[in-house]
Amino acid sequence: MSRLSYIFLFLATSLWASPLLEKAAGTIENRSLRIELEWIHTPAAGMGKPTRSKGVLRLASGNRFVFRSQSLTLASDGTTLWQYMPAAKQVLIQKLSNIDPSQLPVGLLRNALHAHEVSVQKEVHDGVPAQRIELKADKAPLSRYQSVQLWIRAASHEPLELNVRDDQGAGIAWKLRRIQDFEPDAKTFVFNVPAGVNVVDTRK
Repeated sequence: MSRLSYIFLFLATSLWASPLLEKAAGTIENRSLRIELEWIHTPAAGMGKPTRSKGVLRLASGNRFVFRSQSLTLASDGTTLWQYMPAAKQVLIQKLSNIDPSQLPVGLLRNALHAHEVSVQKEVHDGVPAQRIELKADKAPLSRYQSVQLWIRAASHEPLELNVRDDQGAGIAWKLRRIQDFEPDAKTFVFNVPAGVNVVDTRK
């Protein structure tokens, strides 16, 4: 899957690591959510310029989600994952059970919310009073990164940003610009393959 696919699946993990992270996780648990996302990919030094993308993610229980941006649509009904790239005129269809959930950032966010704090610092982040939490990246999937930082709103404890960086200096930041409740209907997580596109179905 492309790095733009790293957006969407919650991963069940162990007990809460701290009261502060527990409060942050409680703001997104057991809710059907609409999240305005922005992510910034920063390559290692000398490997190109940072890229910035935006989209909207809707998710609900049962590993159901749909994400839409100009360059990518990703949808899951809880069993099947569709990845549509308009520029390539291609739809990739996969069994959701074959996808490593740790590769998907809401899953990565969930792991971060269950990690161990190294330090907490109050600061203003993107104009919002926040707490920056440095996390211990000693267990998979966080252990693939050199550093992991999480910002949460000081007042509500909602996640604001997850930032990870590997040992080569490459980093990805996921910014949760707005989190809202929403009511999914029967069609929310249904993906209809557009006419005239190439379909790669790996379920067979």
